[in-house]
Amino acid sequence: MAPSYAHGDDYVVVKANAISCRTNFPWYVPPGGPGADFTHFPATTKAAEYAYKEANVTNPRKEIDAAEVHDCFTITELINCQDLQFCERGQAAEELKNGTFNYDGETAVNPSGGLKSFGHPIGSTGCRMLQEITKQLQGRAEGRQVPDAKLGLCHNLGGAFSVCSTTILGQNE
Repeated sequence: MAPSYAHGDDYVVVKANAISCRTNFPWYVPPGGPGADFTHFPATTKAAEYAYKEANVTNPRKEIDAAEVHDCFTITELINCQDLQFCERGQAAEELKNGTFNYDGETAVNPSGGLKSFGHPIGSTGCRMLQEITKQLQGRAEGRQVPDAKLGLCHNLGGAFSVCSTTILGQNE
């Protein structure tokens, strides 16, 4: 069916989609439990693990070309970059300063400007991320195109960082 559409020859493929739900009260129940450090989001870590396994991604930092991640706050984007394995824990701010996450960096994060630049429309945030990564993989993201984007990731976080969806899209091979 896809070949009959306007962009039928450059459609993208869903390589993986994973959802993880964790407690809304990590300070009460494991895996957060008493003493949770709030420097990572267990739902993101688990959803990413599932998605990477399904898509055969073994080194996200090297293999994911473009990612749209949930950045409702600056710290959230940094934590997500760590949880998605784009950098080591505690190193996201330094990697950001070094240009690692720029649209022409090693792993482009939020080349669209992120969800806050769109007003963070809660119901449509995930759809917009999928549309952005699709355009990146098709080479149609004018003015913000990630060079040679072949594999992209969409990450959406909800609740009190308790629900995560991670989708990996790739070019039609």
